[in-house]
Amino acid sequence: MNELELSDEERKTLCQLSHAQIKEPEGKLGLEYLENRGISKRTIVEWELGYCPPDAPLYHYQNKIVIPYKDVYGKTIAVATRKLTNDKPVWWNESFNKGYHLFGLHQARKEIYKKNLAILVEGYFDVISLHQHGIKMAVGSCSGASQFEQWCLLSRYCDRIVLMFDRDENRSGQKGIKKAFDDFKGNPMKIYPCYLPMGTDPDEFVRKNGKKDMIARIRKAVEEKKQRKGLFY
Repeated sequence: MNELELSDEERKTLCQLSHAQIKEPEGKLGLEYLENRGISKRTIVEWELGYCPPDAPLYHYQNKIVIPYKDVYGKTIAVATRKLTNDKPVWWNESFNKGYHLFGLHQARKEIYKKNLAILVEGYFDVISLHQHGIKMAVGSCSGASQFEQWCLLSRYCDRIVLMFDRDENRSGQKGIKKAFDDFKGNPMKIYPCYLPMGTDPDEFVRKNGKKDMIARIRKAVEEKKQRKGLFY
């Protein structure tokens, strides 16, 4: 079998072994990487994060953090890996149709339903960091711009969505927000853009500024949007 096409059993075994590995001396590098990113041991357990050492049998997992990607029912349908360095490509993802799933929805759906509000971000660590700081309505597109099917998936649980995409010089986050508004013209879902300082992603912002400041940004985004109808159309 091609190493990029794991069976359900192989995927389950990989996630279990890499998660166990990060708790052992051989997983020290992986544990240090996560702790340096502000990820707690409790969060590592909750999200079943793992680490594969440099001699792992599958090339795409060697010396990388392993992040299980679960569907809304809690089944692991794919894995993502992150290098310990910033050498590109930093991320590698097992192939699957991301457009029909949202990272973290399994963990977030009850809180999203309770508050009738979802916070849509881009990256894996954006989601994980927000949850660790008590903002448990966060889910991730993890594929650049969100897709229509992902919006439909969220609409099962809420009709209010805060978009918190990265702001960079390429304006990719702003373009993603614009696309979301275009996709949902005339749709009853309420979409609120939340802008962070340029060059800052949600993971960095919440680690630096804490839950209180992040919640304030979210509330401000909702209130400002109410006063600025027709922001993009």
